[in-house]
Amino acid sequence: MPLGEKLLERIDKLFYDIDVDHSGEVDLDELKEYFGEAAEPFLEQLDSIEVDATVSHAEWRAFFDSYLRPGMGGAHAAERTVDSLERTVESARQLRAEVERYAAHERRVSRVEADAAAAAAAAVAAGGAPPAARKLSLSEATARAGQSFVGELPVLNLPS
Repeated sequence: MPLGEKLLERIDKLFYDIDVDHSGEVDLDELKEYFGEAAEPFLEQLDSIEVDATVSHAEWRAFFDSYLRPGMGGAHAAERTVDSLERTVESARQLRAEVERYAAHERRVSRVEADAAAAAAAAVAAGGAPPAARKLSLSEATARAGQSFVGELPVLNLPS
């Protein structure tokens, strides 16, 4: 039984999702983006036609076609593999999005801290005392940074 049209569409979509630079080939760095340490052995399995450390679309398709050989599990096994790869790619995307969101949040909080430090330095330069240190809640700091979280930040010198 050949791979069905819908499964082939999913196989192709996976290839194009992993080919982040849109070169038409998947290389080790792109595989590492989604599969981490498993990328190298996966590349060895996939790179079966040209053996050039990249995976062409034809090699990608050939990998899934190999499930149709006797004893390899057939279309059902290919579909299970696609399911697993799709979950892995989606999980990696979600993790990357969370890391980017956290980094953006950290940049905003750092700006709030830098603004507070600048205000304290300006107060001292003007001959006054720096504002009293007080504990700033994370929700207050992130509100100033344009995001909402719950929790506490360490003591910051902020103008009242």
